[in-house]
This record gives sequence, structure tokens and C-alpha cells, in this order.
Amino acid sequence: MAEKRFRVVHFINHFFAGVGGEEKANHPIEVRQGPLGPGQGLASHLGKGGEIVATIFCGDNYFSENLEVAK
Repeated sequence: MAEKRFRVVHFINHFFAGVGGEEKANHPIEVRQGPLGPGQGLASHLGKGGEIVATIFCGDNYFSENLEVAK
């Protein structure tokens, strides 16, 4: 029987995406292909059945001030 496969879209904040610190807290939502930052470590724990296909990130302030957009 074939192993089940699943795809993951990982959400992190701007800091963990490597965009910057507090000066980038208003960074808008961005999507990049594959794992970023801690997602690289997470990917190694998904095993052969899983893959991080994209990472979504934005600044902490942007998220809290634009909650409806961020959802």
C-alpha cells in the first residue's frame, strides 16, 4: 500500500521568515514556495509522507491591525 502524502502550508511571522525585526512589524502578507526559517526543521519531521509546499508570513503588527485580511 502506498504511503499517504500530505502538503503543508506553514504560517510564521516576519522575524522567523528572516525579513527583519521590529522595523518590519508592518510587513504585509507574503507567500514563498517551500519552507522558511523554522519550517526547515519542521520539514525534516514530516517524514516521507509530508512536504511544506509554501510559507505564508507577515509582520506581527500587520496581522493584528489587519485581522480580516490576514484570515
